[in-house]
Amino acid sequence: MEGLTGADIESLCKKATLSAIVEIQRGKRLAPFVVTRGDFLAVLEADRSNPKQLNAGNDPAIPPEICGEMCLVQPRTDEVGSMSYTELSVWTRGIIMDKEGRDIVNSISASARKEGKHAQSMENYVDNPDRTNCPTRKYCRVSDSVLENELTYENDHPNIVVLVEGTMVKGWDYMRGMPPGGTLVINTHYTPEYMIRFVPGADRLAQLVCVDAAKLADHKWLYYRLGQLGLDRLSTEGAAERSNAIAPDIAAPLIAAVVKSTGIVKMETIQPMIANQKAFELALHELHILPLNPVAA
Repeated sequence: MEGLTGADIESLCKKATLSAIVEIQRGKRLAPFVVTRGDFLAVLEADRSNPKQLNAGNDPAIPPEICGEMCLVQPRTDEVGSMSYTELSVWTRGIIMDKEGRDIVNSISASARKEGKHAQSMENYVDNPDRTNCPTRKYCRVSDSVLENELTYENDHPNIVVLVEGTMVKGWDYMRGMPPGGTLVINTHYTPEYMIRFVPGADRLAQLVCVDAAKLADHKWLYYRLGQLGLDRLSTEGAAERSNAIAPDIAAPLIAAVVKSTGIVKMETIQPMIANQKAFELALHELHILPLNPVAA
């Protein structure tokens, strides 16, 4: 287990369990149902020999509804070359910026469904978002066809990654699993040319987008609004939000940056949902995009 994070271990447990379920359904294993040491070793060995992990989705004998995390849906392109399946992962801070991350994925997912696409959004409780300032993830998936991995808990291959807070650019591999041609959006007052030095695996990016969301939203930031921090604590575990509006704060310019740089949904679909229209409009003109040349997989 050396070198594995908590999320890696949880993923390993899920895959070993799913592997055992598959063998039971194929009649290769008899009751009672037990996940053995051999199941874990088989998954570890498969992952070491194939960094892209087990891909049971290519095996027609395994029903998609039971293969879960082993069924990896790779990004696809349609006839004109635009992405028909997109994974968006948003990194934010537990409790203090929970709503901001949630507003990004929820608004994009809702917009995609309005446009007749298939979409879902969710949060990741592996990251323990009820810890103040803890890095945590929110997910969104958008597809032209029915989502084949609705029961998969995490985005394994994010095409778009958003960092809601600028210092998150350092410290861990938030780019893990991104296929070549991805987009990274950062809330920062620095330029993309400066920020790219901190990005792990930057050779996978087609573009790096920076927008000073805190400035555009006139955000008084955490340490200047301690009176609201108590209310922020209500935004977890399904409790009341401090505001029922969608993107009243720094989420608005970040949503604008994502939509303008990637076209994941149409601008005219999502903009009416946004509460902070001023910050949204400003971001469309003040974001900075650094085009890059991603290497092949």
